[in-house]
Amino acid sequence: ANTALSGVESQITTSSAKKEALKMAKEKEYDIVLLDVMLPEMDGMEVCQAIREFSEMPIIMLTAKGTDMDKILGLEYGADDYITKPFNILEVKARIKAIIRRNSKKAKAAQKNERIIEVSDLKLDLDSRRVFEKDKELNLTAKEFDILELLTQNPDKVYSREKLLSLSLI
Repeated sequence: ANTALSGVESQITTSSAKKEALKMAKEKEYDIVLLDVMLPEMDGMEVCQAIREFSEMPIIMLTAKGTDMDKILGLEYGADDYITKPFNILEVKARIKAIIRRNSKKAKAAQKNERIIEVSDLKLDLDSRRVFEKDKELNLTAKEFDILELLTQNPDKVYSREKLLSLSLI
């Protein structure tokens, strides 16, 4: 089913079977997972724990079990948040938005970190095209940087001198 969360298009997928829910979670990285603790034929805590074995997708537990111990157990099983019934749907939406926003910032930070290559004492920042040995910046020409980047990204590959000098062709 397609729906909108305050103007943001999203796709919602539902499941009430434990095996199907786990299969879906393995096949697709969802923005967020809402799990009910008490469902027929399935325990949301077990599903949460199983998802945590292969994914860091944000999980919110929804349940009528509201004791402190239940909340602690839900968070210990890997949930990012725990909301007890009855709940205000506006609060649930706000919590979903907050978790998605926080997760989006983490993803952006991780993407930025992927643009840094570290090999031994060398650190290459691909965005700024700067190279550091330990904490000292090295001044490289554009060609030297290109060669170093190529070699660090392909450590087990051999290149001829001609190939390295013609990096603009790569």
